[in-house]
This record gives sequence, C-alpha cells and structure tokens, in this order.
Amino acid sequence: MSQELGFAFLGGWLLGVIFTFFKLPLPVPPFQGLVAAAAVLLGQVTYNFIKERFAL
Repeated sequence: MSQELGFAFLGGWLLGVIFTFFKLPLPVPPFQGLVAAAAVLLGQVTYNFIKERFAL
C-alpha cells in the first residue's frame, strides 16, 4: 500500500509541475471535494476491516 501511495504522490507532483509550467489551472476539487474523497477512502478501509474482523 505504501508503494501505491508513493506512486500517487509522485504522479500528482509531476502533474502539478506540468500544469504550472504551462500556466494551466490545477485540476483539483475544492476542499470539500478532498474531504469527501478522504471519507470514501475511510469507508473502504472500514468495510475491509469489518469484513476481515468478522469474516463476512
């Protein structure tokens, strides 16, 4: 999982450099969108935890 996070971070960083170089607006959602995305990921982790813990 840490390797996936590293690739995601590297990809985001690279896109940030490219978009800034070409003076394009960054394709990121407002803060509320980032919070919603984090909540979705938390829900996924919670589901996997419950599934493994209770062997559903």
